[in-house]
Amino acid sequence: MDCILIISQENPELAIGEIEELCKTTVTRLRDDAVRVFIDEPLLCSRLAFTRSVSEIVAVAPESELAAAVSSSYKLLGKLSGSYRITIHGHGKTKLRECDFAAMFSVHLPLMRVDVKNPGIIFDIIPADVIYLGRRIHTNNEDWENRKAHHRIVLHPSGMHPKLARGLVNLSGARKELLDPLCGVGGILIEACLMGLHAVGSDIDAKLLDGARKNLRALGLHDFTLHERDVLTLDQLRIKTATIVTDFPYGRHSHAPKDLVGFYLQALIEFAKLTRKAIVMMPNNIDANAIIAKTPWNIKRSFSWYTHKSLTRMIYVLELS
Repeated sequence: MDCILIISQENPELAIGEIEELCKTTVTRLRDDAVRVFIDEPLLCSRLAFTRSVSEIVAVAPESELAAAVSSSYKLLGKLSGSYRITIHGHGKTKLRECDFAAMFSVHLPLMRVDVKNPGIIFDIIPADVIYLGRRIHTNNEDWENRKAHHRIVLHPSGMHPKLARGLVNLSGARKELLDPLCGVGGILIEACLMGLHAVGSDIDAKLLDGARKNLRALGLHDFTLHERDVLTLDQLRIKTATIVTDFPYGRHSHAPKDLVGFYLQALIEFAKLTRKAIVMMPNNIDANAIIAKTPWNIKRSFSWYTHKSLTRMIYVLELS
């Protein structure tokens, strides 16, 4: 399916990486906030954290030829009934307004009526080098606010924002199962379960594991497995998983070991025994490139994530050589 995606501007490169890794495709960037991509499995779009909306392309044409392009799409549009709304993404890039497009569409949508508040279908207009007309197939209405760490049954100061956690899971491309070997109170596991994945978590701290269990169950999630285990002895569990997603400890609230560099190095070597792909987060004051160079991993992608004024963390998509 040929689609236009409107992406979040808080971290556009991460949004693009998430799309490409999850949907196993390559995007074409049309604007800062819009990309074109062919998606084999459109249902995957509902998982995307940093994408605001997804629309199937109906017509592409210069503004002066859009009416003719819409006319050529009559076989698709003419079968529709009910109500619709037109949304222009980037009013400054076209002289036309929603009412102009509505007048154009009325000829080709004889069975439909305009309903701005509660439309059955949303048509998206994306002006770029040409005008893209899309039929909305997904709108991101995730309630990130109510899933933030401070709303959970068991709290932890280093809890990850659910939107970021979901983005990390999607960078892994996982379709069935993933492992977070430093799961803490379960932020990454929650997002994995909400997307229908079997979430496997482990942690050396039994209290944190109990917190993860309570947080998962509080959301009605049950497709998970938890292990009390030192991350450096994971191979003893004989776990084989498609991918690992984890946030390495880095501060006093995360019970981080004194020798962070040595810990990260040994953990990455351990991960390579379990899977061929890993998504990891590290603080940017660590020379991650030097650490990773000593392991079997290659860096496929990397992204920066601003946490607060004194900390930016790095996200790495790793694959085995």
